[in-house]
Amino acid sequence: MTELNKNTQNSDLSTKQPLFIDGVSDSTDLNRYVKVEGHNNWFLVLNANTYEPNGLSENMQERILRSQVCGLHHDTPKNRMDFVHRLKIAATRNIDYENLANKYGTILIRPIGSFMPLYGNKITNEVFDNDFPIEEYAEIVICENDEKAEWKWIEYLKNRFPNKKILTINYFDLRSDYDVKRYFEKAKYVTFSTTFSKYDWFEKLTKHITNQKIIGFSHLRDNWKTALEINPNIDIVNDI
Repeated sequence: MTELNKNTQNSDLSTKQPLFIDGVSDSTDLNRYVKVEGHNNWFLVLNANTYEPNGLSENMQERILRSQVCGLHHDTPKNRMDFVHRLKIAATRNIDYENLANKYGTILIRPIGSFMPLYGNKITNEVFDNDFPIEEYAEIVICENDEKAEWKWIEYLKNRFPNKKILTINYFDLRSDYDVKRYFEKAKYVTFSTTFSKYDWFEKLTKHITNQKIIGFSHLRDNWKTALEINPNIDIVNDI
């Protein structure tokens, strides 16, 4: 019988240690990802007394904060009254996965930033990779810096490309180059709806374009000037 240990695994996979010490998402070091019984998503594994991938805590905290802001638009009126409180908690509760792992033993980190202890969970699958495994691709992708893409933009793409699969790459500006490259390699159309309040995400998008067609809409048309200096090869949508 396999001995249970809250600081390692609870199956025969327990002999394998994570390889992400001093690793970062775009490095050659591999992180360890697992699936556990009762959950569909992949988890990043972090053992006690090891280092998290560089910048992980800050990246995930930003995702959690943005998800709370996005929730304002989808909550019921009653829940919206609690929005300021939830936003304050998300903005002030600093995440430190290394301290959490040292406190609770091996932890499992979800792509959305939340975590749970490994202890008591049964591992069903395991891979080593530079970033979270991707299980869903599409010919048409939407590059979205928030949690959810703009509804009108999704509807525009559905009308323009009926019967085509559309996938949102949310938190686009927070994703690793490795992650973006994997999505783009399977896509034929890379799309976005934006205000161009900043351009670093667009530079990342441009960096990973090979032969995909870019389709974009800007709510502030005057901001196209700078964008087109970065990449002039865009199918501009004037109205949605």
